Amino acid sequence: DAPPAAGPAPALPLGAVRARFPGWSPASVFAVRPAALEALRGSGAEPSAGADGDALFYAAGPVGDEWVGVLSVPPDALRAALRPVGRSFRRDMERKRAEAAARTANDPWADVRRRAEAGDAKAQYSLGYGFANDRGDRHDWDNAVVWFRKAAEQGHVEAQYAMGTAYWNGFGVEKDWGEAAVWLRKAAGQGHAGARYALGNCLFALAKKTGAGETMEEAFSWFQKGGEQGDERCGTMLAAMLANGEGCEQDVEKAVGILRNYVETGSTEEVRKWAAVILRQIEKKAAAPAAAESEEGDRP
Repeated sequence: DAPPAAGPAPALPLGAVRARFPGWSPASVFAVRPAALEALRGSGAEPSAGADGDALFYAAGPVGDEWVGVLSVPPDALRAALRPVGRSFRRDMERKRAEAAARTANDPWADVRRRAEAGDAKAQYSLGYGFANDRGDRHDWDNAVVWFRKAAEQGHVEAQYAMGTAYWNGFGVEKDWGEAAVWLRKAAGQGHAGARYALGNCLFALAKKTGAGETMEEAFSWFQKGGEQGDERCGTMLAAMLANGEGCEQDVEKAVGILRNYVETGSTEEVRKWAAVILRQIEKKAAAPAAAESEEGDRP
């Protein structure tokens, strides 16, 4: 099947061919079928060198800034050359598959990672949670936020809450309360109670820092929504803001009523203690003006 020689050609080694055609690049070598070589011969190109009759090199002329060398190998010779290469490639692929299977067997997160990489938002959140919480002492928030963000951008509410938490605390990202509020607002808008409370606190802190009244009003509105839905943490913050007139009309009496109810019927010891602390602060603040007026009245 080998094409007939197109006239005598000196048997030069490959290095000599390169030296003769310095612009020739191995990347420009193509294996062609005999018919293609016949077409090349028909184009008027002449062989530049031969190699023991098993291959012919053709300089087909400049293409762009380089010379193009064309190599034709008889099919039998090509098969014989590639057979050991194929066996080696097959063994290498089998080894890699075995190593991958071993890694999968030893990695409980392998299936989760596979689904996460395929775009499954639930798996992306789970993988992020694994990096953030389930790696022993090696909490890896740098990787966690990568997967939380992917899930959050698909609307996963827990991932949105996690992104807000990351920006609030500076976990795996630069601390940014404004960006934290963006993600917490998304989660709170989907009814996430934890995000609603965290958003209120985030907006309250931003308002204190910037003096933005509308931000304080929004913080109050989120605490109010939470309190109305039975979130006692939101209710205690709502009472504190009512007592101080922050983001709302001041209403000390209403604040005291909310807090006394939590002190008596709060669902957890933490809520009862927190409500009692805020209640004492309100009562202490209310008593201070009365004491000052009494001292003023006793003066001669």
